[in-house]
Amino acid sequence: GVNRGDRVALLSENRAEWLIADYAILCAGALTVPLYATLPANQLAVILQDCGARIIFVSNAEQLAKIRELQREYGQVERIIVMDDAAAEGDAIGWHGLLDEVRDSRPDEAAFRAEALRAQPEDVATLIYTSGTTGTPKGAMLTHDNIWSNVYGCFSTILTIDENDVNLSFLPLSHSFQRMFDYGMFWV
Repeated sequence: GVNRGDRVALLSENRAEWLIADYAILCAGALTVPLYATLPANQLAVILQDCGARIIFVSNAEQLAKIRELQREYGQVERIIVMDDAAAEGDAIGWHGLLDEVRDSRPDEAAFRAEALRAQPEDVATLIYTSGTTGTPKGAMLTHDNIWSNVYGCFSTILTIDENDVNLSFLPLSHSFQRMFDYGMFWV
């Protein structure tokens, strides 16, 4: 149900599912809107209204509760995917339920690859919102080329990275720098 140009939010602490969801969003031609897991519901509301995200991935029951609070007030998010299956309730679907839906739909791998490869360097890949310390948070549009430039910069600084290296992720993945470094490690 994700279309090219849709905004899909990620509200989660660092975990493998965060990266997998982000990669899937980008391959579908949609824009990832990373959200800090520490944000309260009222600040999330501002960002979600501004970006128009229809779908959101949340990590657990605590993050789901924030989105439920927003749904009662604003009703803007159409679909919620919960990474912790046990926390999924109501109309929210668990991570493995989503994977089952994808398997059942039998996506054509060639069509998936062709859609992912439609991305152009100047296409917006992600909307990263400012902290809001100087007023309402503002979304910075980063293109695929912006991300590639940062990954390339990491590789040109860190001369060799291979399968024997370990990456300690200490910043949240919703932080721009951490995402660029993790993408570089992901592609090794």
